[in-house]
Amino acid sequence: NIFETYYSNQDWIESNIKIWRYNGVDRFENLYYGNDGKFRWMVYDLDGGFGIENVGENILEQATVRRDYSGREWPYVILRRILSMEEFKIRFANRYADLLNSVFLPEKIIPRIDRFESTISSEMPRHIARWRDTLDGWKNPYLQSVDEWMKNVQDLREFAINRPQYAFGHVQEQFGLEGTYKITFSGLDTNKGSIKISTLTINSPEWSGTYFKGIPVTVEALPYSDHKFLRWEGSNESTDKVLSIDAREDIVLKPIFE
Repeated sequence: NIFETYYSNQDWIESNIKIWRYNGVDRFENLYYGNDGKFRWMVYDLDGGFGIENVGENILEQATVRRDYSGREWPYVILRRILSMEEFKIRFANRYADLLNSVFLPEKIIPRIDRFESTISSEMPRHIARWRDTLDGWKNPYLQSVDEWMKNVQDLREFAINRPQYAFGHVQEQFGLEGTYKITFSGLDTNKGSIKISTLTINSPEWSGTYFKGIPVTVEALPYSDHKFLRWEGSNESTDKVLSIDAREDIVLKPIFE
């Protein structure tokens, strides 16, 4: 659900919903993620997103309405109801922030776009020549030139750059939150330990991420074997290994290990 709303998939909630689960019997198979028999969402049919429409489209709002334009209620019930639960709301908001602070970062996504562009660019003139005079299933013409294709690829980059600010705003609107703040980890000795924030493990000496005001997030110091956590320094001075952060302004934390 987080991915689909960030991705701004215009063709998702009311039509492209499937779930899957592993039903194998090999006792070793359940050692791998996803092979535990639990139902999980399937991600597919993604050509209706990532900038094909408005980069600021609020898909989270659309996915939690009571009923849509045609009167349907069933596609929206699960997400709308579980987001009304305080515990799940906190987990959802923090996980959304985790992804926006990691895999959804422009510096993570744009190199992948560049790589795929480089991989297929030599084939595009032939592809365009083959399909230029045909229509797709919605009676729209296919690509007419390499320049048009390159513009479309640039649109993907622009979406990757601009979407995060809108996604943060959509979560704030959904839960009536006050805004965001930055949490910075400084001076981490990566030879002695790491830090876990929400679902992310930080192994860099310096790291900064954006989280939501009014949503407590858990931060934990993780000393390596033969090392010991001593204290936190900075905005929250504490000897507790695990902190619950609910800040209203930017904070800086430094874990001290020995």
